[in-house]
Amino acid sequence: MTGVALPKDKPKPWVAKDWTQWTSDDCDLVLSNSPWTQEVITPISAVNWKSSTVLLRSALPIRQAFLRKLQLQKHYDKMSVQQKREFDQQNAADFESDSAEHIVIIIENMGTGSLENMQGQPNLDSPDSPRQAALRTGDGRFVLPIQTNKTSGETSAIHRTMNHFEYVFPRLVDGQPPFAPTGTIEIGRGHKLVIDEKTHAVDASDYKSKGPVLIIALGAPLIVGKKTGKVEQRDFQSSGLPYLFKAADLMYKGKLEY
Repeated sequence: MTGVALPKDKPKPWVAKDWTQWTSDDCDLVLSNSPWTQEVITPISAVNWKSSTVLLRSALPIRQAFLRKLQLQKHYDKMSVQQKREFDQQNAADFESDSAEHIVIIIENMGTGSLENMQGQPNLDSPDSPRQAALRTGDGRFVLPIQTNKTSGETSAIHRTMNHFEYVFPRLVDGQPPFAPTGTIEIGRGHKLVIDEKTHAVDASDYKSKGPVLIIALGAPLIVGKKTGKVEQRDFQSSGLPYLFKAADLMYKGKLEY
């Protein structure tokens, strides 16, 4: 549907190739089927569906995938030396491995249906409403974004009905990356877990995570000004299952990328 499948016998482009050699298909794989993305697809019928995608936009391989796609669109490989220099200067931030000052997360909700039916109600295949997001630390605190922006759907190869928001978080919390250590919170998305509504605690036998995890919790629907487009930040209360990224899976060229 929205993602790109990775055949079992095909090497992962973020492992097998330098990013400057990625094809357009390679970039799509990185942006839709890599450790830095998660997608939940809900089938409604044989042809109708809705999906939610979370993408760690600030991770270096994700930035490189967007940059490489732009290179291919602009025919970078055929540019003159001067043209390449100008292009590189315009996109300098994405060339730098340490340029991400914040954690930037994109959450995109898509669907095959229109936003409302004739009665003014959402269709079954309408995209989910955008929601508040927060990072959950090992001590149970929620770290709120310092900025939330409504953006265009740059991650999607197929544009259906959708909403697309960018959440900007501090990279460090109390001087440390906002990862929860092993055993602190055992949660996951897409697993049959028994979760306490208040603590989100589950039996460790249901889901085991080795090493630290990055936890993206979801809250109430966002309130967005119709005229200004600005997002109103309210007190955060976690609701439903969060997204979980294992730190061990986010290693890229020997470095943790998120």
